[in-house]
Amino acid sequence: QNTNMSDPSKDTDAAEHAEAVPSTSTPSSYAPPPSYDAIPSCAWTRQLHLNFQPHREFSVSLWEGMRLAGLGYRMWRYSKRERASGRLPIMDPFKGVLPGPIMGVPLGGIGAGTIGRGWQGEFNKWQLQPGEVHVRAVNADQFSVFIQKVTSSSSSSSSSSESGSGPSSHKSVDKVSTVLSARSPVQGPLCQWNWKMPAKSCKYHALYPRAWTEYEDIFPNVRITCKQITPVIPHNYRESSYPVAVFEWTIENNNSYEIDSSIMFTWQNGTGGPSDQHGGHVNMPFTMDLATDEHATTQSNENGECRLVGVTLKHDHVTRVKESNIPEGVKYDNHIKKPNGDVEFRDPMCFAVGAKQSRDTTVTSIPSWESSSMEHAIRLWKQFSNNGELSPSSFLHPSSSSSSHPSSGGGSGAAVHGDAAFRPGTKIAAAVANKVRVPAGEKRTLVFVLSWDVP
Repeated sequence: QNTNMSDPSKDTDAAEHAEAVPSTSTPSSYAPPPSYDAIPSCAWTRQLHLNFQPHREFSVSLWEGMRLAGLGYRMWRYSKRERASGRLPIMDPFKGVLPGPIMGVPLGGIGAGTIGRGWQGEFNKWQLQPGEVHVRAVNADQFSVFIQKVTSSSSSSSSSSESGSGPSSHKSVDKVSTVLSARSPVQGPLCQWNWKMPAKSCKYHALYPRAWTEYEDIFPNVRITCKQITPVIPHNYRESSYPVAVFEWTIENNNSYEIDSSIMFTWQNGTGGPSDQHGGHVNMPFTMDLATDEHATTQSNENGECRLVGVTLKHDHVTRVKESNIPEGVKYDNHIKKPNGDVEFRDPMCFAVGAKQSRDTTVTSIPSWESSSMEHAIRLWKQFSNNGELSPSSFLHPSSSSSSHPSSGGGSGAAVHGDAAFRPGTKIAAAVANKVRVPAGEKRTLVFVLSWDVP
């Protein structure tokens, strides 16, 4: 999604210059850790069911307050003047962001903006535009899991009594589906999903720029681990600045029978603010061929060995400013003047979610569904908890035949909503599910990616 790539010729010049300068940062005898997948023993660890008291605000004594009174007054005048002009102050100690003890390792490379993911599983911090920081959890931005015991009838029938319930008991559990978050919504359509994850049996580990979450007791003798990867790479500035995050899900089956497991990644078009329901947003499916090595062929990609299947979410970010507050002589584009004197700026913002499809995995997606609709929330969860797969045809809007966007490369999801994608007052989201069969005593890995572009 990041199109601001550097000039290759400049990279060559930089490389030649680097060769002429002796390196002193890393000794030649440096060796990587013995196990890349192992969770470091020095990582910061928390159980997902814990809750902590909010952080205490900074305070000063009476004498310190008297000495800082002049500075405080100047800062107050500065922030007031900037906001009156329609600008965000660079520093505003009177309106600080107080997130509380909920943050985890952030997502995104250096200088690429940040999406925060809390240690209890929610996406809760948005710092994608200069000067703007928003702390709010978006209920639709979630990972969910489906696990089913493989039987002779599991592929043709899904009438198990445990299909929609939480992992409350390990006796005769054949099928489970749950949201992988310890924070459930208080109200709204997504309350219809299953939020009964056993948080007490789950742990979060953090050591920047990585994070790991271990899930236990969701299904008998099945262990799930999510490794969150941010591209901060030593001696590699280019990839370290990418606005992207990768999630590697490992499903370990310690049973004597096979299981079918699926991970679903849902993402709302926006950052949880008022702009999410202003309309004008569009979700489009995509399929991207991936070359695992220089000898990969197009034929192998067509067989599903190296393919990324996902959805691009184009967001029309709206900001309103009083025209009288815009300094005289300032030129601005991408704006609409309103009758009440407001100037409405429309800034491009784009997200993309996807799953890596390999020979033994099945990736399905729903390019567009309404996260503000009770009907859509129930229908989506019913599909996923049925067999761990998604059917985009059941979410096509009646007018989508006249405004459909076929998937490039033949990926899942044949069309995008028509009027539903643009109608003000509705919030739209995307869903991607990746399913795999895990033999007894073995483990499999499912890979998801999240990227964004805010020029």
